[in-house]
Amino acid sequence: MQSPGISSSTTGKTSRSSTAVASLEPSATCLRRTLSDHQDQRPPRIDELEALRAAGRYTAGIRAAEQVAATADALAFTPAQAEVLLTLGSMLAGAGEFERAAATLARGIGVATLADDL
Repeated sequence: MQSPGISSSTTGKTSRSSTAVASLEPSATCLRRTLSDHQDQRPPRIDELEALRAAGRYTAGIRAAEQVAATADALAFTPAQAEVLLTLGSMLAGAGEFERAAATLARGIGVATLADDL
């Protein structure tokens, strides 16, 4: 049953929009694919950062990630910037620096969104 004041064309558009959103890949998958397409432009050491994060070596990982983030910023390659920020945010959360982690993750998501719009 249709709600009063909502036309059938609006209802159809909403249904199609919901279907379109449901068919989208997770953002992490899209980001990984974009980064692998531009592997030669990734800042060095991103794989090392992932290894430090996975090993729970957050203090060393945070220091290294901050340096890699500066390199990514200098390259101005937004997919790499996003990946570094998301990795750094994850390490900050693992180290219990939750406020900093939230801000870094929010920035990483914003940069990833910008990269997707380019």
